[in-house]
Amino acid sequence: YLIELYKKYKINGLRIVGIADDRDLIKWKDAIEKDKTNIWIHVRRGANPELKTKGLSDVNDVNEKFNISILPTYILIDTHGVIISRFENDDSLIKLTQKLETLFSKKNHCQKSN
Repeated sequence: YLIELYKKYKINGLRIVGIADDRDLIKWKDAIEKDKTNIWIHVRRGANPELKTKGLSDVNDVNEKFNISILPTYILIDTHGVIISRFENDDSLIKLTQKLETLFSKKNHCQKSN
């Protein structure tokens, strides 16, 4: 479903960054190819398991930086780096789709007005 959203809105500037928790680099890369999600950016979470087991903060952990505790979590960030929406429940894809439709219909409307 994310592939459909990406293809629909990439012309409007939508960019997707997938964050993975995989420890096995080869399996992670194979999954990206298999799922055909190699059309957007992928990064690894960067968590240090040793720090996590000790309950310590990890400045390199992307999930910690964005307070992600539920998977999947979808975060919309504008072009200025400001989080504008966050979705992390069962109907998150529905809400994400609605938000994208709203954002990009406004963008298209503004472009047509100029």
